[in-house]
Amino acid sequence: MNASLRRAALLLLAAGVLPAAAAPAPDPGAVAEVLAGRRAEARAEWWGFDPVNATAALQAALTSGARRVTVGDCGSPWIVDPLVLRGGLEVVFEPGVVVEARRGGYRGRSDCLFSAETCTNLVLRGPGATLRMWQEDYATTNYAAAEWRHCIRLRACAGVRIEGLVLARSGGDGVYVGAGSKGEPCRDVVIRDVVCDGHHRQGISVISAEDLLIERTAMINTHGTAPMAGIDFEPNLPRERLVNCVMRDCVMTNNTGGGLLFALHNMNGAAAPVSFRIERCLADGGNRRGAVYWNSAAGTNGATRGGAVFDDCTFVAATRHVVTVANAVAADSSLVFRNCRIEARDPAAFPFLLTARREAADGIGGVTIDGGRVRTAAPGDPRPVDWRSEGRLRALRNVSGRFELAGPGGVQAIAMDDARLAAWFPESRVAALPPMAIDAERDLPSAAVPKASWRLRHEADLVVRAAAGDTVDLAVRVETVGPAPHRIPLRVTGPSGTEVLARTIDAGDEVRIAFTAAAAGLHRIEAGAGACVFRIRSPTHALGAATDRRPAHFFGVAGDFAFPMPADSAGFAVRVVGSGDGEGVKASIVDPAGRVVETRDNLARPHVFFAAPAAGGSRAMWRLRIERPSAIALEDYSVQLFGVPSVLSPVAGR
Repeated sequence: MNASLRRAALLLLAAGVLPAAAAPAPDPGAVAEVLAGRRAEARAEWWGFDPVNATAALQAALTSGARRVTVGDCGSPWIVDPLVLRGGLEVVFEPGVVVEARRGGYRGRSDCLFSAETCTNLVLRGPGATLRMWQEDYATTNYAAAEWRHCIRLRACAGVRIEGLVLARSGGDGVYVGAGSKGEPCRDVVIRDVVCDGHHRQGISVISAEDLLIERTAMINTHGTAPMAGIDFEPNLPRERLVNCVMRDCVMTNNTGGGLLFALHNMNGAAAPVSFRIERCLADGGNRRGAVYWNSAAGTNGATRGGAVFDDCTFVAATRHVVTVANAVAADSSLVFRNCRIEARDPAAFPFLLTARREAADGIGGVTIDGGRVRTAAPGDPRPVDWRSEGRLRALRNVSGRFELAGPGGVQAIAMDDARLAAWFPESRVAALPPMAIDAERDLPSAAVPKASWRLRHEADLVVRAAAGDTVDLAVRVETVGPAPHRIPLRVTGPSGTEVLARTIDAGDEVRIAFTAAAAGLHRIEAGAGACVFRIRSPTHALGAATDRRPAHFFGVAGDFAFPMPADSAGFAVRVVGSGDGEGVKASIVDPAGRVVETRDNLARPHVFFAAPAAGGSRAMWRLRIERPSAIALEDYSVQLFGVPSVLSPVAGR
């Protein structure tokens, strides 16, 4: 932590040390003058202080019409039920003041200590004062489970200042910055010199904001319900805004869910471009990530546009990745890490992860690491950046940088460019292989393989070769993995894409599916299996697993799969992905002559097999052989083909 952060932390943690004073007597005369408009400033104690329940007095002071209300130290906490704020108000909490949620209250799932909606020009100021709730109570069965019992809730407010307060132990967030009922964002909000300590969901949640400044603020010790980050920028709807959001000299540490989270998955390209600037901040993720930037998927309106600049920040974590950037579309995103320190404490960790989740668009990237130092505990010649593409393989584009890489072997200068990325991630060559359509007559066998049993997960996509008038019949079963029941949709489409059959199947059920082909050609059977296993047995016709739109995700299936290499193929790639360090496969590529070209055992992370066409350019059938790995479990894995017709067909004898 740099000197300015240390000074800010000391000032914040020194809050609340002054001795308490005795409660003054009520002053009805002063109250009358405030209500008559003859006084612009008031003290909450004038309405009377009740050490058992001070709600009535404090709420009356807040709604009195006074421009400024001072809350004094009365010798014990102001114990209150939920309070409502108004615009045109400055609330000053004197040093030593504690405003405390009444124990046994706050039964409503959205009951907050202080709430403000559509308020303009509101100030909450109190160096040395504390606003406190009872997070541990709300987590018991005496309360309805909820994550919205915040210390301070702002909705569609403008011109707000929150300064100098300690906000502690809410049943939600220390501060919630959200939209109004018509989608209006909060505007011109400043949170400065604040400590958000021990909250149930986040130190601060930002749902919709424009012109937001968070300065010299600590977000610490979050624990309770996900995401449990120090701060989370997470819109609920595409229409919400995150524009000109700035953080300076802030500390995020000891939060169960990590430090800094940008969860933009509910937005899309129709939203205003996001813009963040994070300066001189410390995000210590502990056993989670220091920072996560999770962009939206492509969707109808495209991915979320915009980005962030991280300037002179420190990101630290002991987990596998310190900073994660997910789904950032290279054409629309700009993420710059300028003169930052990114430190991985785990020897097996990659300091920086770029990833495309299953729903991502093509062309992931738009990331620059401009100066600074990346530190790794990995021995040898470590790779500071990891790249993962879940589901269909996406290209990695517009990723660059120059920085120092420090490790056990010393410090080296890294120039991150296309050549370096190609060396680190050979699978990026796959992007150059053109797609090929599936031909039912040439690419699928004429008859079903006896006793073949398909077991697939997630978005199962099978293709069937059928002649006009054929009746295709098969047994379908949905098997649960884990205790939760599930219902999955199933849809069959014909060669023209017309729907032939649609139904749902409950977990645990086995049914027979039959349909008559109106036209000859390729029919698709699609099922949204999710976490369940979609199992097909005894098909009357040949089946293949299509990988042209998504990978084929298998569960515990071993054997040989055939796939064609056409005469005009420039070569192919087969991408095989296990599901983690404990689950994977032994995979081999077998050429048309039966020779094993390449084998990888205990393949838990992505690997791409490449092969060039044989001399003479004749059409041939290759095989992917899946066997049980020698040291890990054979359960979940996925396969995707590139540069050849994207269909895998079971081979007799498996």
